[in-house]
Amino acid sequence: MPLEFVTPSPQVLQTYRDGFLDLVGTPPPDDSAVHVPVYAIPLDAVVRSLGTAAEAPSGCRFYASYPPPIGTVSCEMTNPRDYGNARFRNMLDGEWAEWGWRRIQQMGALPELAHGGYTLNLLIMPSLFVEAFYLRANSPGGNAQVVPFDLFSETLGPPVVQDARAYLASLQPVAAARAAAPRDPLLP
Repeated sequence: MPLEFVTPSPQVLQTYRDGFLDLVGTPPPDDSAVHVPVYAIPLDAVVRSLGTAAEAPSGCRFYASYPPPIGTVSCEMTNPRDYGNARFRNMLDGEWAEWGWRRIQQMGALPELAHGGYTLNLLIMPSLFVEAFYLRANSPGGNAQVVPFDLFSETLGPPVVQDARAYLASLQPVAAARAAAPRDPLLP
């Protein structure tokens, strides 16, 4: 199978169900949500070109598409120090959730991923406001890939798969400029 999903622990899945119930008023209709672990890379690591060696787990997201009236949702949970006790953080519906759900469905059929086993994750760089679906190679020595998560610059056509190292290297000049800029108290 070219694209594999990470099975959440029972505690993480229960946190998703409980948070969904709190916000929607009903539990999720089924367990078809896709669990996507999230890894973060800090600004200084991008500046120093450390690549994915600087990644740290920061929680997870669930993407799901349910029949109306619920529709497509994205739920985020985080607890970087103890992932097994994830805390519900937020739930989105509408355009952002739909875009992510469609991207996941498209990635499963990409010819670029057909020959290698990859596990679906999300890579974020909060100081740059950048996210990408992060396809970690399952085989030793395999190259990680990314599919940039940019709702405003892409259509819902086939996503572009990029080498993770090259993608992070392309962000280095932007990260260096951000790091050199005066500190804006409104930015993370």
